[in-house]
Amino acid sequence: MGLEYVNNPTRVHYLTQKVNKIRCFNKPLLNDINIFATGTNQNRNRVSLWGMEGLHQQQQEEEPVELAYFLIPQSSSGESSFVTDLKWVNSVAVSSENNESTSKLMASTSDGTLYMFQVTNLPSKYGDMMVDNGSSGIGSNTGGKGRDTFLSNLQCEIEPAARWEKIHKGSLNAFDLNLMGDAVASVGSDGAMHLFSLETRDLIYSNKHVDGLTLNSIKFMTNNEVITSGANAVLKFWDLRIKSDNGPIKTIKQQGQQQQMGIDNSYNIPNKVSSIHSIAVHHDQSHIIATGNSEGQVTLYDFRNSYAIDQNNNHQSYVWEVQFSKARSNQLYSCSEDGFVYLYDYNRENTMMTTNIFDLYNKAVTPFITTTTHSSIDSFDINPCTQTMFCTTSTQSLLLKSLS
Repeated sequence: MGLEYVNNPTRVHYLTQKVNKIRCFNKPLLNDINIFATGTNQNRNRVSLWGMEGLHQQQQEEEPVELAYFLIPQSSSGESSFVTDLKWVNSVAVSSENNESTSKLMASTSDGTLYMFQVTNLPSKYGDMMVDNGSSGIGSNTGGKGRDTFLSNLQCEIEPAARWEKIHKGSLNAFDLNLMGDAVASVGSDGAMHLFSLETRDLIYSNKHVDGLTLNSIKFMTNNEVITSGANAVLKFWDLRIKSDNGPIKTIKQQGQQQQMGIDNSYNIPNKVSSIHSIAVHHDQSHIIATGNSEGQVTLYDFRNSYAIDQNNNHQSYVWEVQFSKARSNQLYSCSEDGFVYLYDYNRENTMMTTNIFDLYNKAVTPFITTTTHSSIDSFDINPCTQTMFCTTSTQSLLLKSLS
């Protein structure tokens, strides 16, 4: 599969907000309108819902429209906690009475609080988005008006549905939903991990001694197994069905630069290690794990082994997020403080390999997006419905690029 889309143009927009996290609405309700959520890190912080259309190559897209927002409450001293993580819940309910689509969105903040929001009045695929020929688009009930008018007229709302207040001492740095979408696990600067039921809101599991240092990331491998890591650069694997005082089921220590097994099975392992800021688990092969750290390294691990199977040193600063492509199973993306998004293609020009094997010897690493000012790219996500990458920067920019 070629990489012609690497040369697609990067489109720049401005949100007038310093966005810390961006997450695309990934349900096939809308084919040519993108819905995405953002969380900010500024003086007065908010969780916002946005809409945007016209991302096809042949047409000029409109500016993003902020459809709804929720202001994060300020503390008694007037301080506003910033959004540390953001995720859509993988369950969507559609009301048959009013043809409205409702979804859940979750956000964590730097004061240790976890929110779950109900997002209502999203347009459904087969209602107000249906055109006469049966394809998805802006229907006749918009009165023939443009898509930007349609977005502006949406009455979307973000309302708090649940709140777990200050469940961590300090910042709640990251959370993840299990594969069933009925439980959420969180980690924070206090080195603790908690698991809550989304149905009953009750605490299911708690481990206050996961690590003596800050935890920055957590990811589910299976419905009951999670990975944690942070300042000490150690990947710890936990089975949440086992009592917390039993410790992790496995530990993999991250090594310094050029920690790779060479052709002669030898290792070059300096002592320097760096904090891990992001973890990604492959959606088809849960034993394949990617991490990004504070030294700009993007590392690939195989859970079945106890060492890195590949390490990339392309970034020059903090790697904030890593993410596997769902459309192309052998591709990985990373964003960094250095202003770059890199694409790692592990099946480059090798027709003998299946799409489910990471071919380390036919790898291509490509700068995919860069900011003109080299400002930090703090977060990114890919809308699988429109195959568009969304990136946010420290200079309040929104960068878009088509992956098709």
